[in-house]
Amino acid sequence: MEHQDLYTRLETTHKEALISNKEKYPHIVAKIIRVLKYKEFYNDLTIEEVKTLCTYCNLNWNKIDLLFGEDIFKVRKNKLLSR
Repeated sequence: MEHQDLYTRLETTHKEALISNKEKYPHIVAKIIRVLKYKEFYNDLTIEEVKTLCTYCNLNWNKIDLLFGEDIFKVRKNKLLSR
């Protein structure tokens, strides 16, 4: 199975929103991008990292799936389950 970091799997619209905030908040956005490039699984993120991601991707906490992050990241297909 191909390994992809969370930054690679971040939905395009969320990635664009994050990048658009980079000029105004360079250190915070750079830090969350580093975290996303380092981690592979949503459940490896801390609550604070998810909160920061939501804030700088302009996401509404009340309208996303915080348990699994499926509204934030592209869902990987499990080859074993698709047979």
